[in-house]
Amino acid sequence: MTVAHIKGAFIEEAGLFMPRHVGYVLMIDRQFVRDSQENWERLIPLTPGNHEISAAYKSSIFSSRASLTLEARAGVTYAVKIVPGLEGADERRYCDFSIMDVATGLAVTPFKHTYVTGGPNQNRSNFRPID
Repeated sequence: MTVAHIKGAFIEEAGLFMPRHVGYVLMIDRQFVRDSQENWERLIPLTPGNHEISAAYKSSIFSSRASLTLEARAGVTYAVKIVPGLEGADERRYCDFSIMDVATGLAVTPFKHTYVTGGPNQNRSNFRPID
């Protein structure tokens, strides 16, 4: 049986003191991936079919997680896609997660928007009141 593969992502901003952003596969179908953060670039085999992928983001003291559903196809290599940024007047940190097909560069799952925890405002809640 031919398998699919998935791996993490890495973004390094230019400059001596600029942060490194790592996106990695934390769990597959509720099973932890061993040493996933340190080995973010390792190809992890996936059987074809539906999988629940728990992706994680880490940059310095900031982190976030998201759960994504992937329909894996045999012979395809996927990667966790991370898009970190700041939003709003208070420049709240966030990370958008998706899974992309490495060959095409296209997202194969919808983006999931999450707020990042950690840092000087680490006690700030991720929950927002309903408008």
